[in-house]
Amino acid sequence: MKPEEVYSKNILIASLNWGFGHLTRDIGIIRLLLKNKNKIYFAGNEEQQEILKQYFPEINYLNLPGYDFQFKGKGEFAKDILNSTFKLRKNLKLEKSVAKNFIDKFSIDIIISDHRYGFFNENITSIFITHQINLPLKFWQRPFQILHNNYLSKFDFWWIPDTENNMFAGKLSRTKNVKAIFIGPQSRFEKIEIEKENSCAVIASGPIIYAAQFIKNINLEALFAQYDKVYFLGNFNLDSEHEKLEKLNFQKWVENDLFMSKVSKIYSRSGYSTIMDLHFLGCEKELFPTPGQAEQEYLFELNSGLMQ
Repeated sequence: MKPEEVYSKNILIASLNWGFGHLTRDIGIIRLLLKNKNKIYFAGNEEQQEILKQYFPEINYLNLPGYDFQFKGKGEFAKDILNSTFKLRKNLKLEKSVAKNFIDKFSIDIIISDHRYGFFNENITSIFITHQINLPLKFWQRPFQILHNNYLSKFDFWWIPDTENNMFAGKLSRTKNVKAIFIGPQSRFEKIEIEKENSCAVIASGPIIYAAQFIKNINLEALFAQYDKVYFLGNFNLDSEHEKLEKLNFQKWVENDLFMSKVSKIYSRSGYSTIMDLHFLGCEKELFPTPGQAEQEYLFELNSGLMQ
């Protein structure tokens, strides 16, 4: 069952609130599901809903708390998540109960979870969206893979936003499991022919503490010398008032998408959703992995041609 094969169903969708990549990569999927005359119910926190409403004011919105991630900014992602284990397990139980209530209330046929492990139901078709079948772990972190596999097994299908030859995620998405369905790269952007400007965009995404650290890797003065316009997109205040700098309103997603489609180069973290976006935008890129985040470090090397 691929997205394009789903017609005239009541569908309940939820996305992980780790940054906005999980949410925005689902926009293309939602577009396709709506085109196929499905009725969409999105469950998420207020911030997720406000973003999605800019693209889909017509769908139904339901309240679902996000996971309580807390990052210290020291590059110890695994440790930070481990310290939040109790809260996360409590969240899994809550979201499964909430999902059951929504399913009963709105006669849901299919439930789709983008990396929310507890958002499923045994009595209807449950789909998990992930590009990480295989987690990028160190040897002492292997129990996380066992736990990951256990949660994956509860879903009927896995929609993998990658090609069957793993072009975008490499070893992370490799699997021969019968539940795995490769649905190709997904993005809120669509491939269009548009003339590029002599401009660039600096995108500071992810948890705020890491987004702020990212800017320290960027030589803004060099960009001002090279480009006619430098767009900055981030959820914190950038301390610069250069005449070539245009600070985009982080809340205006559809408007910002227009700017992104025109720039000739993007500087950003090497998150998976960003890599898929860049594929659709067709511009040059310079990526910077978040220190200590193994997935981004692997994807950086993969997309820099340093690893296969």
